[in-house]
Amino acid sequence: MKLSMWMFADWLAEFQPKADIRQTQFDIEAVRLFTSDLTRDKHTMYIGRMKDLFKNVNDNIICVHNNDMLILNTTELEEVLNCVLNALSYYTVWDNTMMNLLTSGAMLQDLMDASADVLQSPVFILDSGQRHLAHTQNYNVGEVDELWDYLLDAGS
Repeated sequence: MKLSMWMFADWLAEFQPKADIRQTQFDIEAVRLFTSDLTRDKHTMYIGRMKDLFKNVNDNIICVHNNDMLILNTTELEEVLNCVLNALSYYTVWDNTMMNLLTSGAMLQDLMDASADVLQSPVFILDSGQRHLAHTQNYNVGEVDELWDYLLDAGS
């Protein structure tokens, strides 16, 4: 599974990240602590102290992936690392759940239901004939917009 820097920015919100994110791709597969002798990998996000990357700066924590950065308002490396590992664990569990459902012949609605916590926006899936196949069930009538209400009611 690959994650984006914006996903980590959301998980690290308690540290008031200053984001400099230019790429929005889902490209992060691993996380490592930054060390000066480490050969960088383009699919890895590195975490370290700003002073380890730049001269004449403070001890605040920075997360770097290619040219994208999150500068955090903390010096607590362990807390940041634990938060990042929690994010990786959360999405790994979800990914494993999806794979198990897919290989056991689950219906599309089952996949949507198992993704209720991950999907932060309402999702409605229609087939090529514009007929209802599945939707996020944590959004009811009157919670999104008129089109959502119509799709829930009519199914197409």
